[in-house]
Amino acid sequence: MMQVFLTELRSRWKLVLLIAILAAAALTGEKMIAKELVAKSTTLYVEQQVFIRQDGAQPAAVHYGEMFNSYGTLIAFIHQSEQVFDYTKFQPGWNGMDDEEKSKWLQKHILTRDVSPGIFLAATYVGPNEWKDADYARENGRKILESYIRFNEKQLQRFDSSVTFELQEPVELLPQEVAVARKPLLGKYAIVGFVLGALVGIFIVFVLAVRKRHA
Repeated sequence: MMQVFLTELRSRWKLVLLIAILAAAALTGEKMIAKELVAKSTTLYVEQQVFIRQDGAQPAAVHYGEMFNSYGTLIAFIHQSEQVFDYTKFQPGWNGMDDEEKSKWLQKHILTRDVSPGIFLAATYVGPNEWKDADYARENGRKILESYIRFNEKQLQRFDSSVTFELQEPVELLPQEVAVARKPLLGKYAIVGFVLGALVGIFIVFVLAVRKRHA
């Protein structure tokens, strides 16, 4: 079988090459039209330190960081915050995701960490290589984080009404749109398209070889 395939490949190498070239041209052409190719946005990062107060005083030993970032908490927050914020501005496929996928996405982009007893740090982060609507992110990045913090405050108040959160001044790194060099990106897409096209062409030749063997 291998000999038949190799013979067929040698006789049809031009077909494989043609398919590879067409695939490279098609993928490059698509990316030339795509809006994301000419601009990208830098990092969104908002960090908020929060003091936990209980009856007005800082508790001696309270750690909530892990609980705030659990799937259950995040799913509940998602159901509430989706009525206010448009997450498709950060994740275009958001509306097609189920609760588990959404909570996993949020778990990667909203982080909490205990700093010391009664103090925790919350941050939202969307990296420079992740698509985002820069204008929307600048306007709502801090609001989403504050909404998340206040949501957790209300969750705790269901069990202890004396608990309050004191938010410190945030640290913000807001995204900016920057131009992306077109040629290096197009070259990468051309290579990827060529390789994928070549694989498709080789598969076609293999199918033809199988048919010839059993003819």
